[in-house]
Amino acid sequence: MKVSNKKIKRLAELAKLNLDESESKSLSSDLEHILAFVEKLGEVDTKEVQPLNHIHEASNIFDDDELRQYDIKDEALSNSSSSNSDYFKIKKGINTNNS
Repeated sequence: MKVSNKKIKRLAELAKLNLDESESKSLSSDLEHILAFVEKLGEVDTKEVQPLNHIHEASNIFDDDELRQYDIKDEALSNSSSSNSDYFKIKKGINTNNS
């Protein structure tokens, strides 16, 4: 399929490209090769080929949802240098003195 210079200019305009003459010719040639390849793909007989939804055949590969009870509070608090029953103790982060 022949790609006209007018089409190349329009594509360049839509893509906001500033192409010189050699770039336009190169793009025209590349597009002609791409369109020829697509036309060639159209010749392939695919009547017996099933449509492909995904490249992997696996389906529903996720684990079942299970309710699990995690009690990690004591373990987390044991890693702290300072804690008070259910909370971490930290130094005051905001200075409230208005001096």
